[in-house]
Amino acid sequence: MPKTLNLKKRILVTLITYTCLLSLAIGLNGFMMNDHLKELIWDKLLNLEIEHFHQQLQHKKISSKKVLWFDNQNGEHIPEEFNRLNPGTYEKVKYKDQAYMIRVIESPQYKQVVAINITKIVRHEYSIILFTLLLTILAVILITIITYHQLNRLINPLLEIAQGLSKVSPDHGQLKIKHDAADKFDESAILVNEINKFVEKSQQFVNKEKEFFEIASHELRTPISAISGAMEIVLKHPETSPQIMHHLKRVSRITHEMEELTAMLLFLSRNKEKLDTYAENMDLAEEIPLIIEDHSHLCRNKELTIINEIKSSIYIKAPPQLLKVTLGNLLRNAIENSDRGTITLSYYKHTFIIDDPGHGMTAQEICALYTQMARNGTSSKSGIGIDLTLKICHHYGWQLSFDSLKGQGTTALLKFKN
Repeated sequence: MPKTLNLKKRILVTLITYTCLLSLAIGLNGFMMNDHLKELIWDKLLNLEIEHFHQQLQHKKISSKKVLWFDNQNGEHIPEEFNRLNPGTYEKVKYKDQAYMIRVIESPQYKQVVAINITKIVRHEYSIILFTLLLTILAVILITIITYHQLNRLINPLLEIAQGLSKVSPDHGQLKIKHDAADKFDESAILVNEINKFVEKSQQFVNKEKEFFEIASHELRTPISAISGAMEIVLKHPETSPQIMHHLKRVSRITHEMEELTAMLLFLSRNKEKLDTYAENMDLAEEIPLIIEDHSHLCRNKELTIINEIKSSIYIKAPPQLLKVTLGNLLRNAIENSDRGTITLSYYKHTFIIDDPGHGMTAQEICALYTQMARNGTSSKSGIGIDLTLKICHHYGWQLSFDSLKGQGTTALLKFKN
């Protein structure tokens, strides 16, 4: 990705470029106007000098240090520097180390030249041009310095606010941006205060949501536990009719799923520090067979085989319930999106991998499928959707990704932290 200029540099470069172009345009315009005015003035002055010399024709040669007059009609010698010029007006013609403005008049009978010494004027003109150039450079430098200083006053508070926002962390109790503005009416201070108010309101909503999940989870655990206990008694009772045993087992399984979902919501309602206290070292080699067994009923009426290639002990530190639900959800998705073939579970370089022989889909389609399943309530194991799975992964720094080709199955990769 090409490197781009920040706002301060963009404004500086734009302003300097604009100032230089404006100075160049003004300079060119002044130069053109100056040339035009000089042409008019010199033309008028030379005409006056010619008229003056014509009135003094009785003199054979009329000249001074500043004005020279040559007329070959009277046998005067015209210097080679002037004589080789065609009729017209010429500026800065060198003659005896002096600069002259001359007018050449020529006819078949004679050739006349009037020359005005402009050496001092030329030197003064060069001095003015040099002074103007230096003044322009100084103006550009001053404008750059002033603009840079003002941009610092404008942009630095925004950068401080951005740095303050990056340090805002609800997990560590940092919910406000610190600002050192002395003037309470300073615009940056007003912006910081409004952002802090917004963050505080947002945190209040988040706290209310967590409180709701925690209260709801606690309230649901009691009746669900009662139902689960009652179902165990009914299933073990000798007078239970075999005709309804299948339905009772289904109710028992759904009740167990509700217990897991309630426990998971209760876990997620806690903050990170409190949740980490429930973390344990879980051995995937022991947990994966149990997860496969819990999901084996999903393979009924399907020509599917689940192969577990994880044989050696691999320890992952996390709350047992959340890890089981996350891995179980990935396995459930692989089973429900496959009809026949082999589902392989493996582990490589801190990554849990599930390869399924399903129809294949893009990552967006898989996310849409998870979302649809969560909304429609068709989840058969844990009831957890992709949103909650991603929340767990984000909390523990795990990376969940999918690799899929249409018609060639899908590979789910869950990368754990080292």
